[in-house]
Amino acid sequence: MTGNNCRAVLFLFLLAAPVSAQTAQTAPSVDLRYQSLSGPLSKPHVEGVKLLYGGELSLESDVADGDRLLNRYVLSGNVTAHEADTTIKADTITLEGLTKRAFAENALLTQKVFTLRARTIEAVPSLLTASDANITTVPPGETADASLRVQSVTLDSVHHRGTLKNVALYVFHTRLLTLPRLSFHLGGAGGTARHEAMIPTVGVSARYGTYLAFGSSLGSPASPTRYRLLLPTRQTVEGSLSSEQTLYAPRSHPQKLAPDSNTEPRTMLDRIRAFATAPTGPLPEGDPLLFHDFLPDANPIRLFDTPSHGGVKLAEVVSVHQAAQGRKRDDLYVTRLPEVTLIGQLPLTPIPASPESGDPSEFRRGLRHLVVYGDVQQSYGSYREQLSSAPYTIRERRVRTQFGLSTRPLLVAPNTVILPRISVSTSSYSGSKTAYRYDQVSVALNHYFSDLNAVSVQYLASTTGGDSPFNFDVLDTTRELDVRLQLGNRRLVTAGRIRYDLSRSGVIDYQVVIAPALRGFSPVFSYSFRTRSLGLGIEVKGITF
Repeated sequence: MTGNNCRAVLFLFLLAAPVSAQTAQTAPSVDLRYQSLSGPLSKPHVEGVKLLYGGELSLESDVADGDRLLNRYVLSGNVTAHEADTTIKADTITLEGLTKRAFAENALLTQKVFTLRARTIEAVPSLLTASDANITTVPPGETADASLRVQSVTLDSVHHRGTLKNVALYVFHTRLLTLPRLSFHLGGAGGTARHEAMIPTVGVSARYGTYLAFGSSLGSPASPTRYRLLLPTRQTVEGSLSSEQTLYAPRSHPQKLAPDSNTEPRTMLDRIRAFATAPTGPLPEGDPLLFHDFLPDANPIRLFDTPSHGGVKLAEVVSVHQAAQGRKRDDLYVTRLPEVTLIGQLPLTPIPASPESGDPSEFRRGLRHLVVYGDVQQSYGSYREQLSSAPYTIRERRVRTQFGLSTRPLLVAPNTVILPRISVSTSSYSGSKTAYRYDQVSVALNHYFSDLNAVSVQYLASTTGGDSPFNFDVLDTTRELDVRLQLGNRRLVTAGRIRYDLSRSGVIDYQVVIAPALRGFSPVFSYSFRTRSLGLGIEVKGITF
């Protein structure tokens, strides 16, 4: 049989191959090999199939049966599809060209971050579903100490959303938690930010007794909504709900045209590759600037969370007994009903062009450009502060105005970043002629030895004037030094943070974290001196639970 006839017989195999902007206009190369071919051309039977398409995607199977009239082919027997860092193995893969449907049975999807085993995987345009799935973060053949068992997985490429139904978390083969539904957003550039999920943290504290805490992120990336809930055996329930809307954000690059229908993912392999393969970030995996921070509090420098072109945002917070700290007190409970803040940020210096994805040198070169921002915040809220050691409650409304200057994270050495800030804040209160003002200058420095080892130092100096009726509104100290250190490897990570009062030469607070790595997850043990609390969390491949 000639090579042209081989391509005609196996025309449907091309539906399983990726179609990119580069291959949409020119026909990709096809390298087809097989051991034997029998049957009529309308319903060919091929054995020992090996297909390399476009120099990227490879398909192998023992047998392939086709129906050219229905534009349908079934690959069976040791079916394997491989492209880049994604591999799919299945008992059978069915390709239906007329309905643009692909179906796999007893499928195993392996990617560099996770492994998904499912009874069935079905793909139609813009939608992929998997049933009776088991998701782990260990390679195939190894026993996982933690896994998710899911009744169904749905990935929607139109709305960029994924949904898991009837999710069960198993740790050491014991079911710890069941959730009827868990949704998440797909896509996003690589960075240091970690996603939250509704897996609880269990802890013991002198303040709360035994407690259960959990939180999650909801909504779209342009309008994120976050909630947090803490259920203690002492005191009362603490909870907060916050949302943020982007009112104005200048474009950093020209708007891309709508994707052509010819470049949209069409088949199961296209769709799995689109969903399973994370978008290429600006830095390769393991780069020191992709630091994996195990401390529960926010890093003073977050390279990927700082906007480059400014904008205006509106944030709202509603909380019940949200714990707060001020004047070195740790027995404060503050209710915000609500708190509304308008946040503006305007670049005052030219902004360099964003580096191309996957170019570490260009990314670092971009971080060496000094970009100065003018910051302004205007917030209004109604607050109630209660002290656990006192019978009275303080109720006031507060209007807070803040002006300042800040910079984008500035790379001063190959793996050393600084972030200076200066701000002037003034607060006024209802029913009171007094006001509270503080002017603050801070500078933070991070040095990354590797993606797991780093040291950070932050210095804050403030001048204060006036007074506030609230304790939470007043600074702990006018001069503070924060030091953070994390050391570890792929098996064990230890981290700590100390807040030191330079004015009175004393420690305000410290935290300690120990995170041993097991097969598929890391338990994170933490202790906070300020709240006298010992907590246990779970971390899976950069996803914090």
